[in-house]
Amino acid sequence: MENKRNYLERNLAEALSLYENDASREAIDMYNTILQQSQNELTNDDLQLVYFYLGGAYFDLDQYAEALDYFDKSLGICANDAEIWKSKGDVFLTIEDYQTALECYDKSLEIDAYDAEAWNSKGDALYLLDNEGEALQCYNRSVEIDPNNAEAWNNKGEVLYLMKEYKDALECYKKSAELDPKEKSYWLNKGVIENELEEYEDAVDSFSRSVELDPDFVEGWNGKGLALSLLGDGDEALECFDKALKIDPDSSESWDNKGLALEIMDKLPEALKCYQAALRLDPGNESYEENIKELRKKM
Repeated sequence: MENKRNYLERNLAEALSLYENDASREAIDMYNTILQQSQNELTNDDLQLVYFYLGGAYFDLDQYAEALDYFDKSLGICANDAEIWKSKGDVFLTIEDYQTALECYDKSLEIDAYDAEAWNSKGDALYLLDNEGEALQCYNRSVEIDPNNAEAWNNKGEVLYLMKEYKDALECYKKSAELDPKEKSYWLNKGVIENELEEYEDAVDSFSRSVELDPDFVEGWNGKGLALSLLGDGDEALECFDKALKIDPDSSESWDNKGLALEIMDKLPEALKCYQAALRLDPGNESYEENIKELRKKM
């Protein structure tokens, strides 16, 4: 007959497998069964892990209060666990309590100063608190520890973009896209910077990669259309904007970009209709109002 410890370990392994395979609800049920049936056999180490994985499973299900409750229970057994503090920070970051998230990431890094993900997450919290300078330092630290962290390279690029350090930002986006070529947002960000730097042909290539990965990626079609328009290829640009509008007819940005392409092609009445459509979808948008005002001067 199987002894109680072996039975417990088998159930713990099964629960962990469910959790790691994104079967969060089933994992919660399994862990709760373990807590009910094997409470006396659970060591403190077992219990800490059960609470930690319960917190993670509830987080995956967007049940943030329950996630925090179980992370706190886990920390109540051992407060010197960097991974739990980091996970708790992730919950606060998600619910937009950035200051508390920052405090959790600091706790995590006090315990393990070489956790690249924690530095990246701390950078996110600082970025969202409008502290771009310190955020950049965190992203730098993250990529120093783990040069293959594509997300940290991308985040570093975003801060540099805000600082208008476009060439340095481009190098970061190139790195993130190289490390994770299947992430459409990295190609999108690379294309945006290339447009800023007037490297339009490269931008077209980057945006093309983003829509190859996701043919319904409105931002990618908009970016590609804008780059083509600035290259003087108005017809192909219009095809891109039309694809974007087919996916999302209520995208004011797509209508505005289509208007710009038509204006460049000197099709002013058609451009005006697009600018007006953009403004109807986003009333009070000063940029759209200005486009209409300036276009009417040409008509």
